Amino acid sequence: MNKGTSSNNKDSCFAKKHILCCALFLGPVEGLAETYENLVLENSGYWQDITIDNTITTGGALLIKNGASINLTNADITVGLISGTGIRTHVGKFTAENLKINVKDSNGRALGISIGPTSQVNLNNMTLLNQGKGEGIVFNTEENTESGLNVSNSSIETTDGSGIRAMFGVLTLTDVDILARGDFGHAIDMNTGTKDLTIRGGKLCTEGDQSYGIWMIHDGGKMVAEGTEFRTTGVRSHGLVLQRSFPNMPLSEAILSSTMFNIVGDRAYGIYAEGNLFGNSVHIDTFGRGGHGIFAVGEGAVELSNSNISTYNDAAYGMVLLNGARVKGESVHLLTEGEASYGIYNDGGSIVLNDSAIQVTGDKSAGILVSGDSSKSDFSYSEMSQLNPSTVLNNTSLYSNIGYTGNAIISVNGASVVKLTDSEIDYKNGYAFSALTTSDDQQKTYASALYIDASNSTILGNIIATDNNKIYADLKGERGVLTGQVTNIESLNLQQGRWNITGTSQVKSLNNDGSIVFERGNTDHQLIINGDYSGSGSLSLSTVLSDDNSPTNKMIIKGDVLSGSSTAVSVDNLGGVGAETIKGIELISVGGTSFGEFTQQGRIVAGAYEYNLVKQAESWYLHTGFPDPTPDPTPDPTPDPTPDPTPDPTPDPTPDPTPDPTPDPTPRPDPTYRVEAGSYLANAIAGNTLFNTSLFERESDPFEQETSRLSQNTSNLWLRQVGGRSSWSDSSGQLKTKSNRYVAQLGGALLNIETPSGGRWTTGVMAGYGHHNNSTGSDRVGYRAKGSVNGYSTGLYSTWINDNSGKGGYIDSWLLYNWFNNSVKGEQLSPQYYRSKGVTASIETGYVSELLRFNGSLGSEYRWYFMPSAQLIYQGVKHADFTEENNTRISNVGKNTIQSKLGIRSWMRGRHQLDQQTERYFQPFVELNWIHNSKPNGVQMDSTKVELAGAENMAEMKLGLEAKLSQQGSIWVNTAVQIGSQGFNDNRLTLGGKWSF
Repeated sequence: MNKGTSSNNKDSCFAKKHILCCALFLGPVEGLAETYENLVLENSGYWQDITIDNTITTGGALLIKNGASINLTNADITVGLISGTGIRTHVGKFTAENLKINVKDSNGRALGISIGPTSQVNLNNMTLLNQGKGEGIVFNTEENTESGLNVSNSSIETTDGSGIRAMFGVLTLTDVDILARGDFGHAIDMNTGTKDLTIRGGKLCTEGDQSYGIWMIHDGGKMVAEGTEFRTTGVRSHGLVLQRSFPNMPLSEAILSSTMFNIVGDRAYGIYAEGNLFGNSVHIDTFGRGGHGIFAVGEGAVELSNSNISTYNDAAYGMVLLNGARVKGESVHLLTEGEASYGIYNDGGSIVLNDSAIQVTGDKSAGILVSGDSSKSDFSYSEMSQLNPSTVLNNTSLYSNIGYTGNAIISVNGASVVKLTDSEIDYKNGYAFSALTTSDDQQKTYASALYIDASNSTILGNIIATDNNKIYADLKGERGVLTGQVTNIESLNLQQGRWNITGTSQVKSLNNDGSIVFERGNTDHQLIINGDYSGSGSLSLSTVLSDDNSPTNKMIIKGDVLSGSSTAVSVDNLGGVGAETIKGIELISVGGTSFGEFTQQGRIVAGAYEYNLVKQAESWYLHTGFPDPTPDPTPDPTPDPTPDPTPDPTPDPTPDPTPDPTPDPTPRPDPTYRVEAGSYLANAIAGNTLFNTSLFERESDPFEQETSRLSQNTSNLWLRQVGGRSSWSDSSGQLKTKSNRYVAQLGGALLNIETPSGGRWTTGVMAGYGHHNNSTGSDRVGYRAKGSVNGYSTGLYSTWINDNSGKGGYIDSWLLYNWFNNSVKGEQLSPQYYRSKGVTASIETGYVSELLRFNGSLGSEYRWYFMPSAQLIYQGVKHADFTEENNTRISNVGKNTIQSKLGIRSWMRGRHQLDQQTERYFQPFVELNWIHNSKPNGVQMDSTKVELAGAENMAEMKLGLEAKLSQQGSIWVNTAVQIGSQGFNDNRLTLGGKWSF
């Protein structure tokens, strides 16, 4: 049943048995088909599937038309004609497996495959090589006709033409590699428009100039590429071009997923987009000079996510936005490595980047260049803050390589707004923001205005507005930080943000509701405000604290400090040792009127001095004292009216005026000392006095050996505990210190030797623990300092008594080694920990006389004794010099002091009649001493000494009771008070006990 015909220009199909072209498939034909110039298969309406199996070699074409449905398997087609076509379809269906097409003529424009209207072509495992100047496949349908081309697992290579040129059809490529080698030859040319293009996998490569991976010009068309690689090597050879035929036509759309662009040539872009582009996991690399990653033009939208764009040559931009282009990026990384390159060039577009990064490494390059509306370059702050931002960075970083000195964001040509939220700019050695002047070919200049709206963002780099350009900056949020130098900007508004100043800065107006901190280590930097200052934030300056001429940072306000402003000022001392001031150290200079105020935040200390922030005239100074406030000026008196002149004769000559007396010099205010000085001093005193004792404090009544027990008891063990408190002032009278202490000492006689003259020699050992704490305040400032001492002692004592009768002379001595842990904690300052150690020693002598014996009622017996005594105590406990965190050097003063004591002691020993046959007795006593210290106790803080007042000469009175309870045991208790001058006072209570054995 033959319902169709097959013909060629040589013989009829029916004349050749090797060509099977009938309605019913009969099977393959053995042998080779003959060569025909042309083979035409037509459908008369009843054609079924036709399979041409084996090989066809023809110089003409296989023509499929009139609805024919052809399946071709394992075929080789060679085209040798100048304008031939391997396979041509026109209203038909063609399916091929393992097809090889070779177009050999290098001078002709022969085609591999030509697909006409209403054709469906399916090609799998095809290899197409066109060595001529024609295309590999021409998909040449008509608009609004149903045509489709599906190619899979295939390769197309052309020498001087496009791989595929498609018009108005539906094109699907799966794992297809296309290589177009000639100039103006594209991997896929869709310049007349294709309804839909879908590409999965494969590679699209070109090696000629102005040869694109895909050239798509179709208004309203759609393209999808998944897992596809684009590679071009020629000049102006872009990876993907989405072009619009006319301005008012619908926009095309491209959707990219997991695609790669490798663009090698100069002035070649990864993507040129005049339509809508949506990309996920897009990776673009350009290597040519002027090779941009994405070039977006017009009103189309570009949206990228999880993508990377890198340029590696000069004058190459990561993204270009022109004429209203809109770009949105999510997790996009932009990298430029060439000179004069930009991460983003935004001229009249808008871009939003979320969770992204821009990295610039080339010289003379910038992260972002924004060009605005030149008609709005003279806008005010209120006008600028109402404009829509052209560049928005959310949680995005913009940074350069280490040592780079370029620009992060440049504003040119009119008004622009850049908005940052939770973002970071790191241009440590360059400019974070610059507003620059540009000029055109006619030398006409254009100024720029930039508004920076930064919320919780970190900006590292300088900000500069050159010439007549303007920058307005708002730094918002507690996490907002600007670190850099600001030059010639209109206004800076710190709303909880922090500005770290790294160089002398100038701003026209400043509102500080955040914090301003001068970079530590450089006192040359100043902040110059050419207008007014306002705000209720904080200001931190660095100063080498010394006298009036101390190097310091400075804030210079040429306008007013506005009403309602209250700024907390803190000072960081850069190694200053402190010195007295007269006029003061000027920190804040106000040229207008200070309607607001500056208050001191925290302590400002150096050496032994406490500095205070005070207002003089309209400016603010640091003083070690409290100078008298500047008096209000006395108004000039109203002059008497000038009398009419009297026509007297010539008056006598006016005598020379009496000169005014020379005014007294400005009095020097007393300096204010730090409260820590009092605690250091109290610790030093405690270390040298905690374990000091005397014979009677240690042994109670050493003369009670009048009984015969010496031969029976040659050793003893004693314990004394002391609690005390003291209060005193320093030599300036400013510092008031109070302290408390506790001491426990334990000792015992190891050896008692009776001398031939009736006396005895006792030698023993002793050890002790002591704790001391103190608190110092000042009558000038409200700060306090606290100190503490904890430590131990161990040593020997030895006593010689010339007569065991209870009367006579004695010599006592002891030697102790002491070691302590000390601390001083000043209010708002870091605690200081240090150690001290050293030797204390004593030698003491006295003479006991019995003045009177008498008996009382009921047979009681009383003896009255009197004893003068003298004692010398060597105080050798000291600490090594050390430096506080604020660089103050702490040294000892009054080392190796000798304390001398002269006194008298009197006691009454009483024994009841019932105790006459026992050792029991009680004896109250009173003791008076005069105490002298050879050197004043003190501490040196840098070069300034602070000494204890009132302790050079002191009077001591002691009252107590001693009791002998048995032959072995005795106890004692006493209280003592020392009184010196200038309010020195010390009180202590001692409890002791001894057991002899």
